Amino acid sequence: MNNKGVTVVEILVSFVLISIIVVGMMNVVYLYRGKISTSNYRKQLITYKNTLTRDIYDDILTKKVKNVVRLSDRSIQIVFSDDSTKNLEVSDTSTEAGIKNKYISYGGQIYKIYEELPSEVTDLKKYESLKFTTNSVILTVDNLGTDVVYHVDIGINHIDMPDDFGLHLTFLRG
Repeated sequence: MNNKGVTVVEILVSFVLISIIVVGMMNVVYLYRGKISTSNYRKQLITYKNTLTRDIYDDILTKKVKNVVRLSDRSIQIVFSDDSTKNLEVSDTSTEAGIKNKYISYGGQIYKIYEELPSEVTDLKKYESLKFTTNSVILTVDNLGTDVVYHVDIGINHIDMPDDFGLHLTFLRG
């Protein structure tokens, strides 16, 4: 007998093997796609932190700090040497749609983590997973009693990432 043709079993085995290879490759593609998305989100949070820190330190270095006053649990006021003031405030309130409105305002300018709320459910989940921890201002006087060191901490964490994206400022009075 001449068996030069392809049997149904051989075709079926070939199809199963190709299917296994394709599914494995798709898993790799989805894995890297998720890593790229997480990496982009991490970069966005780091940029947010760096922009806000730079703007605050620009004022601190040019105007010199006279005093820092706690206005509430989530708000402080920085008084500069020229008697001008700027408030630093954390907002973590719910909107009418039930979405947390998360941003930090400094000197009347609002620094939003997202310029517009994302429309995709996955990004919205990432946004909702971002947490502001309680901010605190610690005033420390050195041994001579002449210098006051201010520490301003606003913790920003994401439950899926171990990084701290918070604002941590340390500066001297005037």
